[in-house]
Amino acid sequence: MARDPQKPQFFRTMRVKNVQQVGVLAGVLGVVARHGASVGDIRTVHQSRTSMVRDIDLLVESLAELDAIVSELDEMPQTTVLELRDEVLSAHLGGKIRVVPQMPIDSFADLGRVYTPGVGEVCRRIYEDPSLADHYTIIANTVAIISDGSAVLGLGNLGPLAAMPVLEGKAALLAHLVGVNAVPVALSSQDPDDIVEAAAAISPSFGVIQLEDIASPKCFDVERRVQEAVGIAAFHDDQHGTAAVVLAALINACRLAGSYSSAR
Repeated sequence: MARDPQKPQFFRTMRVKNVQQVGVLAGVLGVVARHGASVGDIRTVHQSRTSMVRDIDLLVESLAELDAIVSELDEMPQTTVLELRDEVLSAHLGGKIRVVPQMPIDSFADLGRVYTPGVGEVCRRIYEDPSLADHYTIIANTVAIISDGSAVLGLGNLGPLAAMPVLEGKAALLAHLVGVNAVPVALSSQDPDDIVEAAAAISPSFGVIQLEDIASPKCFDVERRVQEAVGIAAFHDDQHGTAAVVLAALINACRLAGSYSSAR
């Protein structure tokens, strides 16, 4: 049965100690499978002649499933559950992104180049030729990820604070995968007019506006209005972005099936 995308899943790491014997790990994984959990990475923590300690990453539909797995494993004489860890919460402690300088600031000379008085010349040049901002600032390689928290993943209207982990995750992916700076922007209002006004107001600082987790159907109108209000690229990730990916997949499928030509 396909999982319900509106239903949250839980990620846990289980540390188990098994007797060093063929088939014991298979028995542990069999228990996990019987309770409908998915297995991620399996890492060896410690090995001796008589036992093996492993960390097993589990994805479960409910915490009740997790309790059932642990209860059944506790009945197995060759297996001991040593620990259950919530490494997702640990990974989010303090947030997932940060801003760091690209050069050291170790002396007054460094300070003068990065900030005052040297920065004044750069400001004057950009004032005289605004296109230089793309050359002398991070604007051209920076994205604003804006959300009102009205449709956070498949979880619904959780509000702006609960949207922040998603926005940070998107920012971390953009930095890691394509080297783009991304700034999460969670808005306190879910009114379309306020969203458009906020996006327009901050747009000079960014090269792209990415709208994120804004509920349908208002997201379509908000995207269009933001595109009209700002002088940079703007799109809504969940609708526009998904549509682009689906279209690319269909074009690729047609190519593989031999029913698509570049002339089209």
